[in-house]
Amino acid sequence: MDALTHAIVGAGVGQWFKHKQDDNRLASWQCSAIGAVAALLPDLDYLLFWLHPLEFLAYWHRAESHSIVLAPLWAYLFMGLLLLCKRYLFAQVRINRKWLYTLLLTAIMSHLLLDALTVYGTQWFAPLSSYKVSFSLLFVIDGYFTGSCLLGLLIYCCYDWRNSNTNLEQATTGNKTSAINMAKNKMARHAIWTVPLSYLLLVAGIKQYTLTLLSKQPSQLASGSTISNSRVSKSTVLLPQPFSPLLWLAITQQDNGLQYSYIRLANDKVARQLSLSLGKSGYLDRYNDINSKLSRDGSRVQWQHTYHPASSDDVNIVNAWRHPLMQGFRDFAVYPVFLQYSRSKEQECFWFSDLRYHWPYFLPSFRYGVCREPAATNDWHLYRKRYLSNETQVVN
Repeated sequence: MDALTHAIVGAGVGQWFKHKQDDNRLASWQCSAIGAVAALLPDLDYLLFWLHPLEFLAYWHRAESHSIVLAPLWAYLFMGLLLLCKRYLFAQVRINRKWLYTLLLTAIMSHLLLDALTVYGTQWFAPLSSYKVSFSLLFVIDGYFTGSCLLGLLIYCCYDWRNSNTNLEQATTGNKTSAINMAKNKMARHAIWTVPLSYLLLVAGIKQYTLTLLSKQPSQLASGSTISNSRVSKSTVLLPQPFSPLLWLAITQQDNGLQYSYIRLANDKVARQLSLSLGKSGYLDRYNDINSKLSRDGSRVQWQHTYHPASSDDVNIVNAWRHPLMQGFRDFAVYPVFLQYSRSKEQECFWFSDLRYHWPYFLPSFRYGVCREPAATNDWHLYRKRYLSNETQVVN
């Protein structure tokens, strides 16, 4: 998940814990700042990218720093750092350590939960297990979800600001007006989580409805051969796509390859405007509209087929895929595909990517390959292509 969303949710955690303090409290903005920073803490593992991009991608990112097993340790260490700097940050405030630790741990855990909503996967149980938890519910940048998190936080902050001058002592007097204000304040606090959780439930419902609708659609490959509905319904996974929760990538895995189709449940004007602003005018048109009258009347959903690199008929592709330098990418890729073969006077290259990160009109995010001089047979080197660019970089 993007850093902005993590920071907003972390700030919401800070607001949630604000009223659980003792006397001589931290200010509202200080609670939000502590929560936001703690929620961003797990992504410090990005510093490891510069050591080895592929090792980072396959093994280091979202591993120990994103582990629920080690989260209590990270919260404790960060609390120690804050208390060490207390004289510079909030010298006049007496902080309850248990309160601060609980806030930090909750903010860090919010990061782990949000990252697990994306397709990348998060190693919740590292270092005990390398299993990656992924609910594949949200794209890594989801403007609607970020907006829902911000809306929930603003609802609470606005109400809290309106009541900032209320005498807290009235809360225990039995005054009817005070009791009503306390109830309203509690409802406003719940809005921090109710709004984004409602959006997540909506997206989960959309995903299930899309899968159900897809299983009822007549489907065929680009070659013209049909796909049985039973195969679509039993083995199909849906992966979120950029710009809208109404767009999905459907993938059906076979023994020797993959079948995939870009699915659109309905038109999204916001997504269309965003794609146009990025110069991707035909982006939404690449998705099969499975909810239109035309689709319901018998128009077939178009599926594409691609082979697993290890099942290719080209022995050179198979050898390149199985090369020891590609071990990290083999461990990372869930739906690996052969991307392209390139040749120049200097070298020939075999490029691979992961279908999870293929979107219409966009370059795949993670592209790795092995290259060698045309005359050489075993002198291979590992390369990557930079994000959103075809510029290549050797990986040491």
